[in-house]
Amino acid sequence: MKLTNFLLTAGMLLTSYTATFSQPASFIEFNGTDQYAEIPSHEDFNIDANESFSITCWVSVDALIQGQRFVSRRMLGEETQTTGYELWGGGSSTQYYAVNTPKPTTGNIFSDWCNVGTGATDTWMHLAMVINRADNTVTIYRDGQQGNQKQNDELDSWTVVNTNKIYMGSGCTSGSPDHLMDGKLANVRFWSKALTAAEVAADMNATVGPDTEALIAAYDFANISGLTVPDISGHGHDATLSGFDPVGSEVAIYSATAKADTNFTGRGNTNEIASSLVVAITGQEGNYTFGNLSLDLTGTTNVQDITAIKVYMTDQNSFDPRKAGEAELLGTCTPTENTVECTLAGESPVGTKYLWVTFDVAETAAEGNRVAIKPTMLDTKAVSSITTGSREILLGRTLLFAPGDYGSVAYRIPGIITAWDGSLVAITDKRKYNQSDIPEDIDIVVRRSTDNGKTWSEPVTMAQGTGQYHGYGDAAIVRTNTENELLCIFIGGNGLFASTTSNRIRTYISRSTDNGQSWSAPQDITDQIFRGERASWTASFCAAGNGLKTRNGVLMFVAAMRHDSGTTLYNHVVYSNDNGETWNVSNCAMEGGDESKVVELNDGRILMSIRRQSKGARYYTISDNVPTTTEAVSWTQKNTSTVSSWPELVEPACNGDIVRYTSTVDSYDKDRILHTLPNDGVNRQNLTMFLSYDEGRTWPVKKSICPTGSAYSSIAILEDGTIGVYAEENYNTDMYSTYFMNFSLDWLTNQADTYIEPGVEAVAAPVFSVSAGYYTEAQTLEITTATEGAQIYYTLDGSTPTANSTLYEDPITLSETVTVNAIAMKEGMSNSVMTSAEYTFLTEWEHPTGTIHDTESRYVTSATTTGAVEDLNYTLSSKPSTVFIDTQSAFTVEAGQEFTLRVQCTEQMIWCHAVLFADWNRDFDFDDEGEMITKVGIDSYEDTDQTLSANGNTMMKDFSVNITVPAEAKVAETRLRIQFSDAWHNKSAHEHTAMDNIDKGGCYDFVMNIEPSSDLPSGIDDDRTAHTMVYPTLFTEGVTLFATGNGEARIFDLAGRLLSRVEVSEGENYIEGTTLPAGSLIMVVTTDEGTKSFRVVKK
Repeated sequence: MKLTNFLLTAGMLLTSYTATFSQPASFIEFNGTDQYAEIPSHEDFNIDANESFSITCWVSVDALIQGQRFVSRRMLGEETQTTGYELWGGGSSTQYYAVNTPKPTTGNIFSDWCNVGTGATDTWMHLAMVINRADNTVTIYRDGQQGNQKQNDELDSWTVVNTNKIYMGSGCTSGSPDHLMDGKLANVRFWSKALTAAEVAADMNATVGPDTEALIAAYDFANISGLTVPDISGHGHDATLSGFDPVGSEVAIYSATAKADTNFTGRGNTNEIASSLVVAITGQEGNYTFGNLSLDLTGTTNVQDITAIKVYMTDQNSFDPRKAGEAELLGTCTPTENTVECTLAGESPVGTKYLWVTFDVAETAAEGNRVAIKPTMLDTKAVSSITTGSREILLGRTLLFAPGDYGSVAYRIPGIITAWDGSLVAITDKRKYNQSDIPEDIDIVVRRSTDNGKTWSEPVTMAQGTGQYHGYGDAAIVRTNTENELLCIFIGGNGLFASTTSNRIRTYISRSTDNGQSWSAPQDITDQIFRGERASWTASFCAAGNGLKTRNGVLMFVAAMRHDSGTTLYNHVVYSNDNGETWNVSNCAMEGGDESKVVELNDGRILMSIRRQSKGARYYTISDNVPTTTEAVSWTQKNTSTVSSWPELVEPACNGDIVRYTSTVDSYDKDRILHTLPNDGVNRQNLTMFLSYDEGRTWPVKKSICPTGSAYSSIAILEDGTIGVYAEENYNTDMYSTYFMNFSLDWLTNQADTYIEPGVEAVAAPVFSVSAGYYTEAQTLEITTATEGAQIYYTLDGSTPTANSTLYEDPITLSETVTVNAIAMKEGMSNSVMTSAEYTFLTEWEHPTGTIHDTESRYVTSATTTGAVEDLNYTLSSKPSTVFIDTQSAFTVEAGQEFTLRVQCTEQMIWCHAVLFADWNRDFDFDDEGEMITKVGIDSYEDTDQTLSANGNTMMKDFSVNITVPAEAKVAETRLRIQFSDAWHNKSAHEHTAMDNIDKGGCYDFVMNIEPSSDLPSGIDDDRTAHTMVYPTLFTEGVTLFATGNGEARIFDLAGRLLSRVEVSEGENYIEGTTLPAGSLIMVVTTDEGTKSFRVVKK
């Protein structure tokens, strides 16, 4: 059992690297099994009839468990001790925190859930319970927000006056702890007054002590000594830990807990977090000196992708890779293999420190490779891991804005486009004072990148908010028909649903004539939108992200509009036929829509993708015509009952983006449309990129680009043909950071598709001479391409091949399970798509699981053969303790010969049946035709005359089976299997397999060596090497080689090193193997008839 005090949760480490959050500075973690803290009973914790009372605390659960108690003073099972109070947790995200205040008889003064937000594991919550005698209410809070409140006049007489102890991390039933907590608890405080809502909110950041008014007791778990948790209120109500190891007085690391960052990273990134450690240092006085951190890089595709590992230390639970210089650097190392010892130099006083294991990514790192760095030992303290994982490398991933950057509380609503000069232009809402929408005070800011998103300019303000109802937001962007010009459309002023005809939400445009470097003042176009028949309409806003410029030069955005004072939204296209000088509005595409985007199809019609307010499959509709500068786009109006939807694009009611990637109209090889959405039917998470090859009818390709919290996103196609996404991401908080990600079509499609410039021919894909599949012997793989003069590069570790990978020059010998990936390249041509194949080499037989009989002795006492070349002689004198018995007992037979197997069993085996199997072709299964030899005994469903029920399968005590080895059986060491299972284990007719679950019986494997028939004809057919044979393939001292001619046998290890060379002659040869190393070996036999390879295994 382990005490993990002083530990901040790692669940908040990745929210935003610069934001400051209310969270405890130290905590205790309970294991949910036998750990809790106990406060002695004292009258201070009583609640008299005229007294108010409050409890506040921080909670983070590791699991949502129904009934787990956080703080409790209540004795279940004792009729005289039923009154009390308890804060506890439930088993779902909606039932995560409740309070019970039981009455003396039955029922509660208050018993209900909090109803503020949702709960999640590994997420800190500030919880409060307030009992207020002034108005006879019980109120509960979460994170300073009032949850449920109930008024009950019975509070006039309700009291909690008893001798019960107070428990932290458990409840109590009949004097024994129960309902134990699996999670973390911090800053538990008891108050002799009803805290106001403001005081509850202030408690989230408050420091308390002996001078704090109305404080009964408080526990911050920061200075535990032995098993004593001091009461920092000064009132002496110290708690005692149970189930923990005592905290000593010597300054030492008490615990170190790590959490892996599993987000994407990008080429060339520096100080990327691999793992974060929360380190608890305990003791009386002095500093602890760090010495060494052991790291395990298992899971890293290629350690050369890591140019440096750096370990930083901070006092607070936050680290910004952009400002790594503000942290203390403890050590740096460069990995050369998967185990790394990183020397540290630094000190820390007693308390909590945060270590950040970071890495720098090589500029040449292969897209799709992974980096995993797991801390295993900090000096002499083993590191425990909350989570493990790896970070996948993209072409780029860069943080543009985090909460707190440039003095702003929040940033939201990303939009991005590739400008005329190839630069990337990103637009974002700078939500200065909160994260809310218009009418809040919001600026629109712009950043540019001229190096494909690696670095970004300082923000430029496009539209400056000047207070509430005077802000701007939700910008969409398009490239106009004028070279170097961009146009943004956005809203400002009043809110969408507060908008009226007399005080409308405003629509603005702004232009840049220098590819996004500078912007014109906002131009109000609201009156153009609401003219004519729309004069009585009340509101309009265009969906943020990408607009559309059609081939005919029409600029388009989609507006969600209110036609009256109601809340129904109608989707209309806001368009300009004159490059944005004047604006008009199409007829309605959908009633009941929301934020929507448009893309032009090859036939010129417009496809509209529509946010679904009710969550679920995303809506879409297609225009009735091909719009031009003289003919407006037209729609058949749809509603939620008549509109089409995409079953693949399930969303949580969120904005997404849709853009044209390539079109055959523009001489590209394929039609491709891209769409981003959070692919989750409930929550905004799992941002996913979808790809359609059939003009948006279906979306066969999808890949998650942010598996965790994520919302709005925007797509740009870079000049090099790669894909850029600018997206909102968050991690267990409501605050978003905005990231730019860059990846290739190859990565998106798992190498099944590649981007080819129009008019550029692609190299033909590599062709493998050996098909993917299962193999039992070494294979020689040749790789070719139909493109003359092309070079082939390949990898054997599952990574994506590049020009830096191994150049294919000679055939590859495959003898171990491996994934081969290959691409072909030629100057002046586009790279081929990747060819991939997985080769699995079978080396052992799977065996079934199940049960042996609890009380009866059901087992084989003897198994023997007669008529074999070398007979089996197996005996067993006691009941095995396992279901599977690998006897290692061997016998030898010839191909085509008949032998007799005799099996003797204990008396109790009569209640089983037996099934015999043989792996004749040695493919490491028993599934081929003829490999189930026979069944001995019957099953209960076959017991028509009740003989089985009365007497059992009596033949099981001693039975014999005549077995004929197939003439075509493989000459090799293989297995004979006998399965025994209870005859009642399955009461319906069924097929038996060698992997059937064993019920109250056993499974016995015997080693069967098959030799070539002694009647092998002297005449040699056209393929004489087919009769070259080696047996047994699993050996201890040596093997027998039957050769069809004179020559030599060479034995290699799997690294290709020559271990032995032996001359062989036609016929039978014995090859000594005692000096060979144990393990898998490759024997290559070369005679005047040809060459053949065998895989053998030395025990």
